[in-house]
Amino acid sequence: MEDKKEQTALALVRDEKTCRMLACLRHNWDVAVARMEQITKEREAGLYDDNGVEVMGVFNRMERVGTLLFALNDCPQALLLSDFRTLLQQMKNDHRMDCELAALLNPQVSQVKIDAPTIWGRMKGLFLTSGERHKEDEAIVRKLITSHYLPHMDDEQSLGWMKTLAEPAKEDEPHKAEQQELIESMALLGDSIGKVATGMRQQMAMGLLLIQQTATLMADWCDIRQMEPQRVFDVFERAKKELLESNGWREYWKEHLNHLQMHGELKKQLKQDQEEVDAWLINVHNYLYNKWNESPEAFGEALQQQTLTDDELLQLLFYLAKKDAIVLEQEEPDVRRQKMEEAAFETAMKLQELVDDKYCEAYGSIWQQIIQSESIATLLLDFNSSKYNKGFNMMCLCKIVGHLHREYHFFGSHTPEDMGKVLGDRYAKNSYETFRDYIKKRETMLNEQCFSEIEDILKKV
Repeated sequence: MEDKKEQTALALVRDEKTCRMLACLRHNWDVAVARMEQITKEREAGLYDDNGVEVMGVFNRMERVGTLLFALNDCPQALLLSDFRTLLQQMKNDHRMDCELAALLNPQVSQVKIDAPTIWGRMKGLFLTSGERHKEDEAIVRKLITSHYLPHMDDEQSLGWMKTLAEPAKEDEPHKAEQQELIESMALLGDSIGKVATGMRQQMAMGLLLIQQTATLMADWCDIRQMEPQRVFDVFERAKKELLESNGWREYWKEHLNHLQMHGELKKQLKQDQEEVDAWLINVHNYLYNKWNESPEAFGEALQQQTLTDDELLQLLFYLAKKDAIVLEQEEPDVRRQKMEEAAFETAMKLQELVDDKYCEAYGSIWQQIIQSESIATLLLDFNSSKYNKGFNMMCLCKIVGHLHREYHFFGSHTPEDMGKVLGDRYAKNSYETFRDYIKKRETMLNEQCFSEIEDILKKV
């Protein structure tokens, strides 16, 4: 039963779009570099003297690789998966393209004179010099088209090509001219492709080289073991938020609530559900769960140090998302906002003893306006169920405190350490240092609209 529940959770939380892009990236990279390796072998064996035409297909394939790389870099779940990191490392260490790229970059090659292909002239003669086709020739062409091409065409397309390739007659001069024009255009196309490929081979080589280097750079950039712990936490939270906003999760949550209501009062069932989630997190990921409760940086660092399989990481993502969903479900939006405003205001008022004299009299009014302003309220309401978030986003409040302190000397000569000690909870391990760091660091979740709202509020003082 537990295995079935875990499989259901994995199926729900796994981002299928990300999985498809990963499979597509792996396939297109392997096809491209394998063809480059094959070109090298053919050239060295004297089997094919490529003038760059073959590389055009590889170049187009590698453009797709580059597009997928950047798309996956924007997918938080991809950054968390070891499959993606492993693939990037394989791409980084893949040298199958190197030899052919070196040959393409040779400046002397671009000076080679390219002769126009003669094959199309020969084929023109084959089809047109007799003035008309013999009945036997028509039968052969008709049979070829019927057996090879028609099965893959719709009716309208098949009729058109039968007319073009299989039905020209002596008395049908316009049709003969059309067929002659078709073959001549093929000759021109063959000539043009050869010239373009040879003339642009160095540029194509540079493009392939850049995509290869991009894969190498992303192997480091997307490695969570080399990220700042705060960024690791942010990636995890983005993945969790995307999960909670997905259609799959909404359907699951609706069915889950209906299931809980069948077994009794929803409020009571949700409380029991929350206890079960906490028990699972403590039992399976006690260390990570404790670090998640401690601070974003602590959780990010712990996630870097733990060796989790992709399934284990996705299960952790599922249960932490479920924990947040239960908290959200237990409160109506209006009630939740009211609780946020009350809890955030109460916390901000702890710092009143540190405020500069200029703002002391209006301190309470300033914070009420800040907390109730729409842009800031939206951020304060966007919080997870960590023990540091008592009904509001504690990090966001600390960022507001830090901005007021730096830009307006709101707290006079007091330091982030002073404010961290006032805000910290002696029952929450390391909370002093966590809040101090939130206040001290200039990286902020506040946007320009938030800054503008704060400035307008302070102008009234």
